[in-house]
Amino acid sequence: MRLFICEKPSQAVNLNAIIGTTLRKEGFNQSSDSKIAITWCVGHLLEQASPEEYGEQYKSWNVNLLPIIPTSWKMVVKKETSKQFTVIKGLVKKASEIVIATDIDREGETIAWELLKLFGWQGKTSRLWSSSNNDDALRKAVSQIQDASKTYPMYLAGLGRSQADWLVGMNLTRLYTTLAKQNGFMGKVLSVGRVQTPTLNLIVNRDREIKNFIPKPFWTIGLTLSKENTMQPFMANWQPNEHLCDEEGRCVNEQAARQALVQMKNAGHASIVSVETKRAKSHQPLCLSLSELQTQCSRLYGMELQHTLDVAQALYEKHKVTTYPRTDCGYLQTAMISEIPQILAAIKEADPAIIDTVNGIDATLRSRVWNDEKITAHHGIVPTTQKFNINSLSSIERQVYELIRRYYLAQFLPVNEVNKTVVEFECAGETLISRGQQLVVLGWKKLFTKMGSESELEGELDTNQSLPALSQGEKCPIVKGDIIAKQTSAPKPYTDDTLLNAMININRFVDDPKLKKLLKENAGLGTEATRASMIKTLEQRGYIERQKKAIMSTAVGQSLIDALPDIVKNPGMTALWEQALKDIELGQQTLESFMTRQGQFIKIVVENTSQQKIHIAQVEGLKTCPECGKPMVKRKNDYGSFWGCSAYPNCKHMINIKRKKQSNKK
Repeated sequence: MRLFICEKPSQAVNLNAIIGTTLRKEGFNQSSDSKIAITWCVGHLLEQASPEEYGEQYKSWNVNLLPIIPTSWKMVVKKETSKQFTVIKGLVKKASEIVIATDIDREGETIAWELLKLFGWQGKTSRLWSSSNNDDALRKAVSQIQDASKTYPMYLAGLGRSQADWLVGMNLTRLYTTLAKQNGFMGKVLSVGRVQTPTLNLIVNRDREIKNFIPKPFWTIGLTLSKENTMQPFMANWQPNEHLCDEEGRCVNEQAARQALVQMKNAGHASIVSVETKRAKSHQPLCLSLSELQTQCSRLYGMELQHTLDVAQALYEKHKVTTYPRTDCGYLQTAMISEIPQILAAIKEADPAIIDTVNGIDATLRSRVWNDEKITAHHGIVPTTQKFNINSLSSIERQVYELIRRYYLAQFLPVNEVNKTVVEFECAGETLISRGQQLVVLGWKKLFTKMGSESELEGELDTNQSLPALSQGEKCPIVKGDIIAKQTSAPKPYTDDTLLNAMININRFVDDPKLKKLLKENAGLGTEATRASMIKTLEQRGYIERQKKAIMSTAVGQSLIDALPDIVKNPGMTALWEQALKDIELGQQTLESFMTRQGQFIKIVVENTSQQKIHIAQVEGLKTCPECGKPMVKRKNDYGSFWGCSAYPNCKHMINIKRKKQSNKK
């Protein structure tokens, strides 16, 4: 029997008609001749065994028994999915070939292989690889099933991630919780994680930068000039001498600025020193990766990262109208060029309102997005050939789908072109600069405008002026001039999109040049699939809280970061771990060597910390949730402040709501 193992029941539903498994059974489907069967895992059916499984002594949390480093790793069956586990176990015993049909990523490989390893499977193993759940893509993938050895290293990387997370989480959580309770901490558990802790460190450091920020004054001068004998005004900005400026080029000498303004006004005009015009081309953006999709949805629609992932997963899995979402790549394979006509046809059929836009593109254009050499494990997120009615999507699903669609259609519109002009002036010994631009070709950017003018692209709300025709030596009268007193601004609190960007571009927070270069080229903090859940976990554990869109650290989160050594919270270190997992995935490093280094790391941390006194801030008011025992955290809603369980939404207990007074006005 040929047995297909999917990750979720919905994947099996999509495959049933294609592979002929139309007879429904308990926990699986099979063909009428019983030669083919398909089953599903409901995610991970197995989990890493708890420390108690490695010895009775570990039932108590004792610093003297740390570190716990298994020599032979154990997996246990999850209680909630044990029934399906038994079904798969029975099917594997009857199978002559296993076809892994889980998600095409590290976790998908791990879900299948951890079962096969537990069952001692030694038979033929194949891999079905499809980034889309629509019928055409699945039919093609079934016809091109490959040997599973090609993707097996992804399982080794997933196993390494799981074991490394266990070593850090189990050992350091026990270590710091125990030491903190010895010093009066009343909370239940202090969770420490390989990725979550450096992420928390980013947030804590940003909050402290804001708190300790001291604003500094500076001054700017803006002059309104006009072309001689015309009424067309334009702006020019004063360029102060370096000796008047701080390291950012801002004038910090008010008296000098005011004196310069008086002298320029007295001169009455500014002479043009140079005029330089260059054609600037803006190429089509790549298609969306998951992180870029999350960034844009946070910025445009205020969506949290996990919400965006959930919606993208529904578009892929439930509706089958977009491709696999958990990708870190925005490029497309050249083989996908053949699908362009069908995808465009599906887009038009789904949404008649987009027909004119699609008819106005050039499907023969080839942007930089088509590049096989840039493809990682998965290509960018794009619409599929699936036929559907866009009204079948919820409002938020439609927003996300339209965003994905927009980035795909942008590939078939021309490059955006503008003429950018820089004019340098001299006035009373001072230098002025005026900038302007003129649109030549709107191109792909017409898809990213509201009402035909305002840009939706970050940083693209264009305020550049249109300059009159100017030439060197020309004198431009001064219409008016103003000095503006300003202050330097504190950094802004993290939001979902800016925190995600910081996690991806973690190299910016590392000082060592070699490490910075390595991180810029190869790694980020966490993965496409885990970053959203990691931020949510920090919130549920009471280490961070949301104040509208802002993400802020709590007193507990701050004191935990203060207690941890740099090697645990340093983002550069954990990013290097992630890079090591990628090396395992690529066959450039062994799992054994990676885990040996992880064990050595844990031993060092435990030895250096076990005798320290750990002080953690207590949560004001309630210490723990009376329903589930998790820490209570202070939250806000439209009615005011209240205490809510940090395990929300799993536990929705709340207390002490301070409601705002209702207005009597009608």
